[in-house]
Amino acid sequence: MSQVLGSDDPVLPPWERWKKLNPAEQTELDDRHREEERRRTEQEEAETRRRIAERWAASGVGRRFLSSRLGNYQTPTGEHAAALKVCRQAVDAFADGEGVLLLGDPEGGKTHLLCGMLFEAAKRGQSIRYITAEDFYLGLRGRMDSGLSESGFIDKLVRPDVLALDDLYCLAAAKSAHEESYQYRMLWTLLDRRYRDAKSTITSTNKPLADFKEMLDERTRRRLEAKVVRVPKRNSK
Repeated sequence: MSQVLGSDDPVLPPWERWKKLNPAEQTELDDRHREEERRRTEQEEAETRRRIAERWAASGVGRRFLSSRLGNYQTPTGEHAAALKVCRQAVDAFADGEGVLLLGDPEGGKTHLLCGMLFEAAKRGQSIRYITAEDFYLGLRGRMDSGLSESGFIDKLVRPDVLALDDLYCLAAAKSAHEESYQYRMLWTLLDRRYRDAKSTITSTNKPLADFKEMLDERTRRRLEAKVVRVPKRNSK
């Protein structure tokens, strides 16, 4: 390599210095720059994959659904394909705090879609969290039984950019009407705080939409601000 290539001439910009090289030196320098760019790209991609893996591992998604992706969701009918399409579109609106309600009978793949949307959010750099409604209520009960404040538990679920609250139809068996009222009040508190912070909440339920609306009061339903996705059974004709 000539002295010109290694020159630190403070006057000439890099492009002008490159033009002073002979063709062989220009080719060598171009190859070096391409190799540096390739390595930089590989390092950035590896770091991105590492961060996604960390978010996914800490998300709370169970082992059965760790491989669930929108890309491997099976669509045996047009209705399933339509549900998948809406879910893909919904991911784009997470940045605006819009939510999704997956509605349908068991065995349609609602949890698969829910986890697939969470993974897409993780790929986009958003923080994520998965919890079932039953575990949410049981977590509250544990604090109530221990005389602890529920605020710290709620805070952890408000913090993520995207929260998946699965099987919302399910209430932990309440010991009293007071406890049932408390569970719904805490659900409202969680949804309201996430709504005010413009954070997306993905929910699912096996109940028909009419029953779901009856289960929750109007203000709680409004806080879901959800795009409704109907997911049929796998064996639907």
